[in-house]
Amino acid sequence: MVLVNGPVDGAMPVPHPKGVEIMPGGLLTFLFAVALGAQAVASGAGDGTAAAKSRADCAECPPMVRVPGLPTGGRQPVRPLYVARHETTWREYMAAVREANCPAPKIDDDKPVDPADPGLNDNYPVTKVPVRDYECYLSWLSMKTGIRHRLPTAEEWEHFARAGTTTNYPWGDSLGQNNAIVHRHYDASRFPPNRPGERRRSVLSGRVRPVESMPPNPWGLYDVIGNAREATTEIGAPWPECLKLKDADWCRLVAGRGGNGLWTDSDKLMTERIFHFAHFGDASLGYRPVHD
Repeated sequence: MVLVNGPVDGAMPVPHPKGVEIMPGGLLTFLFAVALGAQAVASGAGDGTAAAKSRADCAECPPMVRVPGLPTGGRQPVRPLYVARHETTWREYMAAVREANCPAPKIDDDKPVDPADPGLNDNYPVTKVPVRDYECYLSWLSMKTGIRHRLPTAEEWEHFARAGTTTNYPWGDSLGQNNAIVHRHYDASRFPPNRPGERRRSVLSGRVRPVESMPPNPWGLYDVIGNAREATTEIGAPWPECLKLKDADWCRLVAGRGGNGLWTDSDKLMTERIFHFAHFGDASLGYRPVHD
């Protein structure tokens, strides 16, 4: 079954001949949700069951947690790796904007934010950053630390999202309450009102909340489920209608995982993929870097 996420800028779905619905709208971001059959990862860990304490390689760098590899019998081998403890925040990303001239995120009017705005140095997950622009952040982070940082593969993401468990979620089979930033599954009243003059769409809509607002998974990772959806290296087949207008690179689709703060489907967040155009920022798509 192939679906799309909710309407973009109030637009109605346009039926696609092959059963895929394309959402038009000012964001110019087309989302494809592919509901996958759940395939649980075997519990346990290849070199230990507990994650190491987090560490940061520089003052502006994200704290990283070492997670164990995927045990024998998984779909594909996953080596032990370091995973950012939380999704990339505005504070972390804006350091790369200032130091390396990485592209600044854009907001509703498609104008870049002002890097000098002190209100942007906060712990909300950064969104509205196209994948191609986030690659600049990864390059800056790699140069800053001397360690090559990258996005996780699909197999790596599901491995550290499950954190050695075999249930639908790291905390059990149901989404429950106050386990993740997912629409109607947490107490939104505990979060303060938006700051005066706030213009970030993801923050204004309540789509994202400050990172580490909910409990971590068993390996010490926060918000793998909910909050911002997280980009992976998985590439989707280009949409044929896009290829009639643009080249393959422009039409490149990347898979996001884990749902987001406005997502309401509570039974597929571990296995579902949402495909985003790499050339457009989306208010629901965030990032979590990893390194070997």
